[in-house]
Parts: sequence; structure tokens; C-alpha cells
Amino acid sequence: MRRVNTEIRRPDGCSDSEIAAFCCFVRQGGEVEAAGLEGRVRRAKALAFLYVGSTLVGVAALKQPVQAYRNRVFKKAGMPQEAASFDLELGWVYVLPEHRGKHYSEVLSAAVRSQSDGAPVFATTRSDNVAMQKALERLKFRKVGDPYSSADSERTLLLYAETRPPQVLASANKPR
Repeated sequence: MRRVNTEIRRPDGCSDSEIAAFCCFVRQGGEVEAAGLEGRVRRAKALAFLYVGSTLVGVAALKQPVQAYRNRVFKKAGMPQEAASFDLELGWVYVLPEHRGKHYSEVLSAAVRSQSDGAPVFATTRSDNVAMQKALERLKFRKVGDPYSSADSERTLLLYAETRPPQVLASANKPR
């Protein structure tokens, strides 16, 4: 059996080749704006790399998204008042297709989430990505707000937020 190892690093502790490999994986997912990706990756709080043996098979990040992006995501999900409560986003989770079905996305997500220092974290995922939805739920995230269209309007996305701390997302429980 090959050894599975997750490495967590701050972007400034990564080599240029590691940043390039991370960006390559994220682009393979096909769900991000490629322009400016390297800069956004370098601004992340933490990056996780998952290896099977010596082969990189997956990545994830604890992102520090700009306020305009957070506001847009929460507004599209029908929860604009909650955007200010979340400075961190779990994202850019990608596992090579031949390594899926082994809960690696959950391992990667838990690894980067551990770097949040207790700050609330949100995540988004496609409405058809049931595996990621289940991983988020096992990590104590819950679906909040309404499904919304991606920027390219080709996919429907779901907003997830950590269930802790209890005062965050209090309005999510209010009837509409």
C-alpha cells in the first residue's frame, strides 16, 4: 500500500514550481477564472498538497477572498448580510479523477480548514457535486441560502458555511 501524505504550507513557503503545480491542478478543475489565478493562490492563507507515494494527486486552499467576491457570492445566495462574517473560503479543492472515491477531498479540506485559527469559513460547490457536498457536511458545514448561477451561468452553485460559531448565520435560520 502506498503512503498518503498531506502537506500544508503558507504560499510564501512554497517554491515557484509548487505554486505552478497547484495552479495547474486548479485549472484542471475547470471552474475558476484562470486570469490572475497565481496571484490569488499566493494570497491564500494556506495551501494543502496531497501525495500518494511521491505523486501529487490533490490540492486545496484556505482562501482569503476579496470583499467584493464574498459580497457577490452571499448576495447571489440570498444572504448578503452574512458576507462580512466570513473572511476565509475553503476552495480550489481538486483531486485527480483516478484518485477520487477515497475521501481525499475531505482530507484536503480538513487540512486547510485547520489553519483558520477559529475564523468562520465558507465554501461553494456545484449542485451536482454530491461527493463534495457530503464531504463538507461531514466537516460540519451546512448548506445555507439559495442555489445560484455561476458567473458563466453554466452551473448552479451552493453556498456552505461552517456551523460554528453559533452566532454566525443566525439569520439563515429565520423564515423567509
